[in-house]
Amino acid sequence: MSESRTKNSFKNIIFNNIYQILGIVLNFVVRTIFIKTLGEKFLGINGLFTNILSILSLAELGVGTAMIYSMYKPIANDDKDKLIQLVSYYQVLYRRIAIIIFVIGIVIVPILPYIVNVDIEIRSIQIYYLLYLLNSVSSYLLLYKTSIVIASQKEYIIKKYDIFFLIIRTILQSIILIKYNNYILYLVIQLLSTIMANILKSRKAEKEYSYIKNKSELPETDKKEIWKNIKSLLYYQIGNTMLNNTDNILISVILGTIFVGYYSNYSMIITAIAGICALIFTSLQSSIGNYNIESSSEEKYILYKTLNFLAFIVYGFCSMMFLILFQDFITFWIGNQYLVSQDVLYIIVLNFYICGILYPNWCFRYTTNLFNSAKYAILICSILNIVLSIILGLKFGMFGIFIATAISRLCTTFWYEPYILFKTIFKEKVNKYFTSQLLHFVILIVLFVFINKICSLIIVSNIILRIILKAICGGLIFMTVSILMFRKKTEYIFLKEKIYNLVKKN
Repeated sequence: MSESRTKNSFKNIIFNNIYQILGIVLNFVVRTIFIKTLGEKFLGINGLFTNILSILSLAELGVGTAMIYSMYKPIANDDKDKLIQLVSYYQVLYRRIAIIIFVIGIVIVPILPYIVNVDIEIRSIQIYYLLYLLNSVSSYLLLYKTSIVIASQKEYIIKKYDIFFLIIRTILQSIILIKYNNYILYLVIQLLSTIMANILKSRKAEKEYSYIKNKSELPETDKKEIWKNIKSLLYYQIGNTMLNNTDNILISVILGTIFVGYYSNYSMIITAIAGICALIFTSLQSSIGNYNIESSSEEKYILYKTLNFLAFIVYGFCSMMFLILFQDFITFWIGNQYLVSQDVLYIIVLNFYICGILYPNWCFRYTTNLFNSAKYAILICSILNIVLSIILGLKFGMFGIFIATAISRLCTTFWYEPYILFKTIFKEKVNKYFTSQLLHFVILIVLFVFINKICSLIIVSNIILRIILKAICGGLIFMTVSILMFRKKTEYIFLKEKIYNLVKKN
């Protein structure tokens, strides 16, 4: 990757991580106040509505990803006329999407009582839902101009607005909860902060790229090419949305909305950490896209192996920390009455790990125009997940719903997407991929058994000190063993050199 691409990627990672880390800390503050003031039923509703709106985002159709991909080449060629056309077309598409999401969202209102499963009536449930809906719709009306900033690898210049409004929103929501104990005002603050942040980000994009204020019609040939990619991305959009956002709905319907609240405490932490981990890969996406245009199959394969090794280190380390620290942390934070069973914890972390190690495939799929090649795999995965979740959820409860997700991924996207990449891009045998993934997983299991045994010897009455000692012990063992085992591997050497050069230049 060139120096400018590397520097922009580094800045994106830094600013995105500041936002994510702040988000973790501040969300803990709000979540703690939320539980103490509104209780677990509202916590369940909060998680449930978030998933419903995520499913409604299917109407986005993958337009954003397709449009950003279409901007890579004109940005590289400094083709301002083409970028004006693309932004203009993006605006038209997103306005239509906003209308569609709003209409479908309104249609869902009458069936809310069948989805929200609580033992007492909660008033104003429709108002809560509509505020969530408006918060989702507002983004599609304002954010289309920021696509050029993201495609230009300069997301860091607009991320400061997210950071600012995250802080303001947390302060105001905390005051509302403590002083007024009012969920409607809590949601209104969320809506207003979203709108203001999006307006300011849009204005910043206009300032950086003033020519996008102009309007120009995109040629039909370009529209057809974009829609070709959108149609392929639609399968991924449907599949990913159904795969990642149906669990809470099924838990609510099968077990009760209150159980959504229990799980949402874990999912909030995992989602926050996953967001930080994913930023390492999403921040590199534009750079990878440019790198793949210029590089040979062999060079692409070296980069791919490096990303897979990085995914193992990042997601393997986080998985280990979750397994040894989660139950202690939840007990310290909100009490052991909010704990899930140990088998449920194991499968939640397994899903986190599987999803994480697939990120390199995701990066290469989106940056090598392979939207069409594996589009059915994710759709089949999501359908299989829903069917298995219902069957296993009725039999095994929450554990059954989550194990269905792991089984679905392993049977579809886990093997098929790398198969396509190796066949089409790398011209290598895919068994190399599966061998390395199996090795990584075995190492992780052995390390967990060993680290868990060592941590069981840490008998300290102070729970905070116990968490700290376990984290230090587990982290040092994981990283030491990983370095010793992989220090002579090509991907380790490649990654070490890139990090060293990046630190040296900055």
